[in-house]
Amino acid sequence: MALRIALAWIALVLGTPAMAADTGIEVGGTGVATAAPDLARVHLAVRREGPDAVAVKEAVDEVAAKVIALAREFEVPAADLTAAAVSLYPRYAPEGNGTVVDGVIAERTFVVTLRDLDLLSRFVDTALQRGINGVQGIHLDVSTRAALESTALERAIDAARAEAARVAERFGVALGPLIAATSLEQSAPRPFLRMEAMAASAPDSFAPGELEIRRSVTARFAIAPR
Repeated sequence: MALRIALAWIALVLGTPAMAADTGIEVGGTGVATAAPDLARVHLAVRREGPDAVAVKEAVDEVAAKVIALAREFEVPAADLTAAAVSLYPRYAPEGNGTVVDGVIAERTFVVTLRDLDLLSRFVDTALQRGINGVQGIHLDVSTRAALESTALERAIDAARAEAARVAERFGVALGPLIAATSLEQSAPRPFLRMEAMAASAPDSFAPGELEIRRSVTARFAIAPR
């Protein structure tokens, strides 16, 4: 895991005692933590359509059973598999100047979390072979996200405090206590892996890159004469 700090903006505000609430040194700090992704959330979908609602739903349920069985084969814990209920809605066909219902469409989605990226390509390929006809997205993430968020926040606070001290030093004033602070989450979007990109890469050349997590803070410190 690599850590780096980027400092944002700085404002120095001096005022009269009547404006005490608006006086002080206001700074912003950003902390960044990076780590290589070690898990993937695979979003799958199955869609079937036909004239008979019962038959269409049964077809979707059959694929769903295969996906659930596949997850077990890959030793995916039950908590890492989400299978939505089947959605049924009418299929329309043009007729004259309008449309008419001529069948039913059934869909079901799945989210499978794989904690071994070496299995990703094989899992997706096998899911397609077993009837999945939609890969809606593959999102890479890191299992230590909470710890990285905490580290990034600590670094942001340290950056803001250090910047406030530098500003006070240069303006010849003493840095007082903290007046107010705001924390903002600025995590970069989770990497999204396109199927065509994964298919174009050899199994032993897949490189997920790094996930970047950002936290930022704004802080206002009181000032006093030296």
